[in-house]
Amino acid sequence: MRSLRLLPGTWVRQPRQIQRPRRAVLRVEQLEDRALLSRYAFTALAELGQPAPGPEGGVFTFDFEPGHLNNGGQAIFTADLDQGAGDIGEGVFLFDGKGLTQVLRVGETAPGGGTFGGFGSFSPDALNQNNDGAIAFGLNPFTFPIGANSGLYRYDHGMVASLRAIVVPGVTPAPGGGIFQGAGFHPYLNNRSDLVFTGTVPTTIGPGASIGLGQGIFKADSHDNLSSVVRPGDSAPGGNTFDYAENPSINAGGDIGFEAHITADPCLDLGHTLPTFLFCAGSVYVRYANTGSIVSIAHQGDPIPASAGGGTYDYAYSPLLNGSGTILFAAGLQGTSSPIGDSQALFLVTGGTTVAVARQGQAMPGGGTLVSTTITPGNYSLNDKGDVAFNALLDTGEEGVYLYSKGALSLVAKSGDVIPGVGTIANFDMAGVGLPSSFVDLNDGGEILFGASLTGGGGALLLATPTGQGAGGARADGQAALLPAQLPVGTAPNALLVSALQGAGVQTIADVSTPRAGADQPAPSHPGDLTVHDVNSLALPTLSAGVQETETSAPDYPFAALWASGLDDPLR
Repeated sequence: MRSLRLLPGTWVRQPRQIQRPRRAVLRVEQLEDRALLSRYAFTALAELGQPAPGPEGGVFTFDFEPGHLNNGGQAIFTADLDQGAGDIGEGVFLFDGKGLTQVLRVGETAPGGGTFGGFGSFSPDALNQNNDGAIAFGLNPFTFPIGANSGLYRYDHGMVASLRAIVVPGVTPAPGGGIFQGAGFHPYLNNRSDLVFTGTVPTTIGPGASIGLGQGIFKADSHDNLSSVVRPGDSAPGGNTFDYAENPSINAGGDIGFEAHITADPCLDLGHTLPTFLFCAGSVYVRYANTGSIVSIAHQGDPIPASAGGGTYDYAYSPLLNGSGTILFAAGLQGTSSPIGDSQALFLVTGGTTVAVARQGQAMPGGGTLVSTTITPGNYSLNDKGDVAFNALLDTGEEGVYLYSKGALSLVAKSGDVIPGVGTIANFDMAGVGLPSSFVDLNDGGEILFGASLTGGGGALLLATPTGQGAGGARADGQAALLPAQLPVGTAPNALLVSALQGAGVQTIADVSTPRAGADQPAPSHPGDLTVHDVNSLALPTLSAGVQETETSAPDYPFAALWASGLDDPLR
């Protein structure tokens, strides 16, 4: 697919508040290749085949599983390793903003006893704003059901040498009775260093009743004191009983979201059965810290609110909570289909109102309609601003990473995008499950961490930083370099420009201006930026343009509106 860009060649004029007009030169030129002209700058934190840190050596292989990305730009991730004889299993690594450090890897002695095993991390791994980290990791020998004979470990303030055991399988007493037999996927840390996790414990109810095992949610505070959040046999809302729980998260206020199943509901195993798995698809709950009460947020078989598009939840899972109490969760949609069964969707609950972030049939920025988000927790993220990053499969067969902010979607990266110095993105399904599986995380500065498969068989762990900002910075509202839009052949220049800008949320030509200084202000320090103003901005000038070249051969092109480089005082 070809793209167009605007280069020096055609004059664009606009009035300004002071006496003289501003001008910039633009020309539309067709590109032979689809280069990535994006609102983000991309950095490869690691690539497949790259030497891995740690005394054991070897290289990264197979895939990357990004964990959390904090506001300081530190990131934790899991990767498979090849030490010369093929894939030996996984290790966990920390990016500190400058380079990579090994936290642990397969074959090392685990704190509290045992040896880290080949199954690896029950990712995504946890990291908070204090650079404290937490990892659930399997031990040798690998034992079914998945989650058995795995431990939970944490370290403080980026000091990986402080790694210690929180749960040692077969050793650590579980709150509420019995001994932990393992830990599960998706441990989560808040900024008070409270750690919530899935623990495998003895039980006589639930999907593992026949082998005497089940899963519940537990918390370790900053001093490693353990408590139970919910475990099989506990009371559930509506006079029901929990028999299974997993995938917790915790916000700064101590509210805990989790996925759980109750005895009154049918067990939808989705093909995940004993002896391999302990599993029943369930519903979303939150335990509020101020009251200790557990509230049902989205329940298996319940209608989806009209505000979120209607329909029925087949099941709901893996909620994330931010500091404002906003809840993001995923759900399978009854009566839909995708490569793995139900189409998966994302929903956001704010102030008691549920809206759809992404669901099947939705037109997506950059082209295509959504087939499904993913069923794997860790492939969507919520920050404290209420923004959401996620990946999705499109009806074109392409996959993309997207940002949902203030009710609008924008494209971050997509199959076919070229990452300079890295390669061309093939998809975001490094694990090969049929839906995006390469994980996504978003910090409060708008940076997005994700894994990507590259054409030719490579892969990379990528950090997307909003254009014009340093690490951890926030993108100015409306600043746009990649503006996906339709290019109607034969349209007038002004209509052409408006069409190109609509992908960035610009509705009329009056919504566009160049950066400008007031009569008593200096000129902008970055006169090369094109700014797309909010419709409520004051004193918006009009912009008119002539187009010298509009050669097209297809109705759909991504546009980049770029100020010309090399001009002598372009605001003159």
